[in-house]
Amino acid sequence: MKKYFYILFIFCFSLTLLGQKGSEKKANTLFEKKSFVKAAEMYEQVKENQNVLQNLGDCYYNNSQVNDAARVYGKLFLTYKENIQPEYYFKYAQSLLGIADYEKADKIMSEYLKFEVSTPKFITNLLTNVPFNYVIQPMSKNGTNGDFGISFYGDKVAFASARNTAAKSFGWNEKAYLDLFSADVNDKGLLLNVEPFPKEINTDTHESSATFSKDGRIMYFNRTNGNKVKVGDEKVAVIKIFKAEFIDGKWTNIKELPFTSDTYSTEHPILSKDGKKLYFSSDMPGTIGSFDIFVVDVNEDGTFGTPQNLGKAINTIHREQFPSISDNGTILYFSSDGHQGMGGLDIFMSTSFQGVFAKPLNLGQTINSNLDDFGYVVDEKKMQVIYLQIEREVTIIYIVLQELKIKNAMLLREK
Repeated sequence: MKKYFYILFIFCFSLTLLGQKGSEKKANTLFEKKSFVKAAEMYEQVKENQNVLQNLGDCYYNNSQVNDAARVYGKLFLTYKENIQPEYYFKYAQSLLGIADYEKADKIMSEYLKFEVSTPKFITNLLTNVPFNYVIQPMSKNGTNGDFGISFYGDKVAFASARNTAAKSFGWNEKAYLDLFSADVNDKGLLLNVEPFPKEINTDTHESSATFSKDGRIMYFNRTNGNKVKVGDEKVAVIKIFKAEFIDGKWTNIKELPFTSDTYSTEHPILSKDGKKLYFSSDMPGTIGSFDIFVVDVNEDGTFGTPQNLGKAINTIHREQFPSISDNGTILYFSSDGHQGMGGLDIFMSTSFQGVFAKPLNLGQTINSNLDDFGYVVDEKKMQVIYLQIEREVTIIYIVLQELKIKNAMLLREK
């Protein structure tokens, strides 16, 4: 009898192991497809090992779920610290910054950078170096739309949003695909009369980050490839910058720019006031690392020059994204998690002299949070309105500069 019980036990145990391995394999497949929400649910149910913890942590990290990311990366470091790649030191430190655990975050980041960092000291120093104060209040009554990437569009604004609930969901975060919308902004800073761009612009994939010529007849925007292509060891749907022309009351001649590619992304375009330069972010060949800020000349005949990397003063081995340029072309705003900050992407500004940008300045704790902050855009015509995206929720802020005392600044948060 004992013999049969032992055989039955071994059989059931083997089935359990096979089930766990099968579940991990399914989770890995979802992870490779970048279906991070579903992959995380499955990884949470299987036996923990290094692969499971790395991928599970990445699922949460990629969706800015910093509490869960810090929890999982903590387990990873507790058991496998001697065997993990340097990128996980960075991700773990960023996750810890996201939950304001500065002591542990600084310890991990110091190990990653090979020199000591102190976030509390950095924040204290910024209090005397940054002449900005921000008070935040909502720009929309619904803070769950995923609105971001705002720009000026004639007397309106344009922005990207996941508010189209009828659209299919995106596996990365299980939310609707992004579309472009236009809206009015009233004197209280609220978005009104929100309307989607026409079907010529909005498709079944993502559209975002629109920027317009001074006369409003040319638009550059992002669109994600509908099909994934193999880049290295994985399949990705790259992001491309498109150009559209407004002719006879409709958007037409919609074409991807000549320096886009199926093997790297180009994103977050911003056109200079005079229309002669287009700034954007890309992981194209020639990057210092991850995404860098580039600029390309826009010629009078509509052709483009060769994209130029803005260099090591601006770009790091990590992410530099969401550029914005002042009307006179001398002040660059952008977001980065490669320069020291409060956690995730922070907003920085850099001034240029004879076309060379200086070391960027973090815009401080009253605008930068422990999570992703990005998309700083100034309405210099009014000199009173500033939009940006922060912590994934639609909001409006009032900004007071020490000398200029600018008021009524608007901030858009992505959700």
